[in-house]
Amino acid sequence: MKVPRLYIPVFFFVLALLSSCAKENNDFNAGDNLIGKWQRSDSNENFEFQITFSSDLTGYQTEKITDTNTGETSSALGFSWEANNELLTIQFDEQTRSSYYSINPQGILTLDLYEGVFFEKVD
Repeated sequence: MKVPRLYIPVFFFVLALLSSCAKENNDFNAGDNLIGKWQRSDSNENFEFQITFSSDLTGYQTEKITDTNTGETSSALGFSWEANNELLTIQFDEQTRSSYYSINPQGILTLDLYEGVFFEKVD
């Protein structure tokens, strides 16, 4: 059977198009949408909890508690992180925690680790 000459260039065009699309997808980092500072939804004037994800795959979480009797207490804890699909893995010094995450169309972040609360991007 003889293949018409028109099919050969079309075949190579489609092959080139498919291979270029595959290369573009390899450059995407699943966690790019996490980069920034996120504040927990139940934060108020007495309690503030934030998580910051940096583009170099490091970050930190901060917690500030204000009590009228004892004053203000704050803490910061650094970590490294990675995201694969919807699974976020955070490595604190000697502790690793994993959580499924999602960001809805309104930009609200939910993490399985923090049941019942969500995070809003503040920076």
